[in-house]
Amino acid sequence: MVDDRLGVRQAMDDSGISRLQRWCGSKRLGGRFRKNSTVSAVITALKQIKKMEISASTKFDLSFEQAWPFLHEAINKVIGNLEGVHKREFTSEEYMQVYTTVYNVCYPNPMGPEAEKLYDHYRKTFEDYISSKVLPSLRGKNDENLLRELLRRWNNHKTIVKWLSRFFHYLQRYFISKKKLPSLEGTGHSAFYNLVYSEINNEVRDAILSLIDKERKGEQIDQAMVKSVLDIYLEIGENSMKYYAKDFE
Repeated sequence: MVDDRLGVRQAMDDSGISRLQRWCGSKRLGGRFRKNSTVSAVITALKQIKKMEISASTKFDLSFEQAWPFLHEAINKVIGNLEGVHKREFTSEEYMQVYTTVYNVCYPNPMGPEAEKLYDHYRKTFEDYISSKVLPSLRGKNDENLLRELLRRWNNHKTIVKWLSRFFHYLQRYFISKKKLPSLEGTGHSAFYNLVYSEINNEVRDAILSLIDKERKGEQIDQAMVKSVLDIYLEIGENSMKYYAKDFE
């Protein structure tokens, strides 16, 4: 038996509506869909997609201004989950609604000004979040407390990048690749480096060196934490040493 959840993920990752439709079609038994909550959610998502495709095929195209309030609400839901404001998981229906909203804004002209607005606001979302949530939580902390909070914030940031890069994946396929812009993931990581490390890099470096000195004197330190913090430099640089060499050595 085909795993329904795997099928949904493959359909989403492929991001093609026709593929999702074919996958759902493969679940038909005697002209009826299986009574499965996952499949039911996909059926509902397809109905929403159909409505949005119809609107995109008429003169009433979905503009950035029309779409952004809905997209912003989805982004805030991701952030709210990580910040502990609420705990509301995304259903497959909600995910497809967000992806399809981005698709319909871009679809008439995937290289046009509406796509550019989406990309600009994608980048600005990270800048606003880091300025309002991340930096205030790091300021005033020192030594191990700073490193632990930095590591927590970086892990949260990666989760946000993961979700938002899925939401806005259609930008990656055309607008970003054709214009040779930084990838969605790279844009999110660069925002963290440019805003966070530009402010606290000296404190982070001093805290790490202090712990290394303690270990050399025979004291016990949290080696796993130190390694994880150093790994941030590599992850931001997409496995290159450029940020590590620039800021740490």
